[in-house]
Amino acid sequence: MVSLIGPSGCGKTTTLRIIAGLETPTSGRVIGHGNTLSDGARVIRPELREMGMVFQTYALWPHMTVFRNISYGLRRKGYDTAQIAARVSEVLGMMNMSDHADRYPGQLSGGQQQRVALARAIASRPEILLFDEPLSNLDAVLREQMRFEIRSLQQELGMTSVYVTHSQEEALALSDMIVVMKDGKIIQRGAPREIYDTPRNAFVAGFIGLTNIIDLRDVAVSADRIEGRLPGGGTLAAGGGSFDHARGGRTSVSIRPSEITIAAGELPVPENGINVLTGTVRDVVFTGGVIDYFVNLPGGKDLRVQTVPPVRAERGQTVTLAFDIARTIALEPGDPA
Repeated sequence: MVSLIGPSGCGKTTTLRIIAGLETPTSGRVIGHGNTLSDGARVIRPELREMGMVFQTYALWPHMTVFRNISYGLRRKGYDTAQIAARVSEVLGMMNMSDHADRYPGQLSGGQQQRVALARAIASRPEILLFDEPLSNLDAVLREQMRFEIRSLQQELGMTSVYVTHSQEEALALSDMIVVMKDGKIIQRGAPREIYDTPRNAFVAGFIGLTNIIDLRDVAVSADRIEGRLPGGGTLAAGGGSFDHARGGRTSVSIRPSEITIAAGELPVPENGINVLTGTVRDVVFTGGVIDYFVNLPGGKDLRVQTVPPVRAERGQTVTLAFDIARTIALEPGDPA
């Protein structure tokens, strides 16, 4: 399962449509199943690519029952009546929709319509399954439920899948590989944990999960870390990421809110004060299982810190923050070409 993720207009849906054969690329090649599907000179038609697609709008025919929606592609491929009935029954069972075969899309909830669209896509057993933001029209609870159902089904069927989304939660939960895109370019690709733990630059760090971006000056580089000063005072060291670009004296680092330790009193000061800062709590936000603290540093920079309950500091209180050097990531400047 490969997820293409990025802001609106970055090219992820266009890329998916090129893979599907719904758009003709102006250059380059598309290779699937070991065969060239598009090379500029010739283009294999979408219906011959052995792919199934789940659209953002579901694209169900409103005048057809669930059974007929799912069986449409099978009929077009020449399956006989018995084969169609068996295959539709099979995929409806997978979707827990066996009792809805005679209903029309307008009689179904959003989640049920999404299951029918998925059933239709897998009914012909395609070699590649394509998803174009399939959960964006669902409410938050149903979206989370469907996310796990799609992942479980994809693993059960063993279908190579490409999944387009703008949701970092979906990408992290579903994917074996994440491809982060911006302005039609791939900025970074890798396993979800790799993308999350070691983002390449500030764009990736901010797009995949919550993070604090901190600018450093007077940066010194060693074999296993960089060290630099904050504008308002204090020294931070970063042990993750790439260090070569930091030799110019200034750089930025990323630290996830959950990786910062917060205490109302003093913390043990490691390594001569490196990665220990003091600040004032500007706001505390309780969201159930997580508490957000917005801490103002002496230089005016706000940092976001997340912990689990109970509350560890109150608004207006002076706190001490400590950063794990290994989890503080040095970032490359700008976007790679």
